[in-house]
Amino acid sequence: MNPLHPNLMEPAERLHEIAKILALGYMRLKLGKSSNLSAASGESLLDCTAHRSSHVDGLKSDEGSSR
Repeated sequence: MNPLHPNLMEPAERLHEIAKILALGYMRLKLGKSSNLSAASGESLLDCTAHRSSHVDGLKSDEGSSR
C-alpha cells in the first residue's frame, strides 16, 4: 500500500489504492481467512466501541431540567 497521504496522491492513485483494499478484503471474506490477531482473540478492530464523550454525558443530565 502507498504510505503517502491521500491529499498528496493523484486521483487515479487514490482510486487504485481503494480498489486494492476492497479487492483484498473481498478475497479474505471469500476465503474465510483472517489475521492471527483476530483468530486468537475472536475479535477484530471493528469490535471496539467508541469512547464516550463527557460532553454527551453532561447533556444527558440536563435533559430533565425545565427551561
